[in-house]
Amino acid sequence: MHSMFNERLWLAWLVKARIIILTFLLGIELAIARLTLSPLPVRLFITSILLWYAFALFYVVLLSFWEEHRIQSLLQVLTDLALVTLVVYITGGVDSSLNFLYPLIIIVSSILLPRSWSYLTAALAFILYGTVLELTYFGIVPSYSTTHPELGALQAIIFVNLFAYLAVAYLAGLLAAKLRQVDVKLKHTRGALQNLQAVHENIIQSISGGLITTGLDGHITLVNTAGQKLLEYSEDDLLGQPVHRL
Repeated sequence: MHSMFNERLWLAWLVKARIIILTFLLGIELAIARLTLSPLPVRLFITSILLWYAFALFYVVLLSFWEEHRIQSLLQVLTDLALVTLVVYITGGVDSSLNFLYPLIIIVSSILLPRSWSYLTAALAFILYGTVLELTYFGIVPSYSTTHPELGALQAIIFVNLFAYLAVAYLAGLLAAKLRQVDVKLKHTRGALQNLQAVHENIIQSISGGLITTGLDGHITLVNTAGQKLLEYSEDDLLGQPVHRL
């Protein structure tokens, strides 16, 4: 049975989820751009999504031969933060509806990385999002936004998002910690059960008389060594056979 925190499985799942989300976002944003008077720079948006696809495929290949899953997790989180920031900027910055992707990355970070990284990811998301909004507000980079809030309102938006990101980091980190505790308990329970099964097997096999157990359907489920010798059949020959045929 796999651990619920098998990093390789989580990374493989993350790549698949990323591709699904990218495809969904591409379709939605292109539909909005076609049906409305959106200032979305379509070519730039498509280029950024294709770049994200390229990174996703790169991580698929990387996962197949590189065993440093913790480093891969960190790389994927940082890459996603950078690309989400790019997409948020292209889709309007303060007007963008895609800043919900930041909390998703924070949640992923809480699952794949130590709990402190949840807060670091939240802080990085705040810095990147705030930087985009500030740069477009002061005209340092071109703005694709249709609204232009006052500086005070803009800063309020930035800090509201900061508190939201920190709240997500706290809750996601708490949940991930609880799940890890459950995972450890399951491992201990599974180990104890395996030990108990081994003791039971040793007792059965050490009995000098022949012993056969069957299921409710009358088919053999266990036969000890003495029973195999008495019947002159191997365990493989006996298991699953109807007991009345002996």
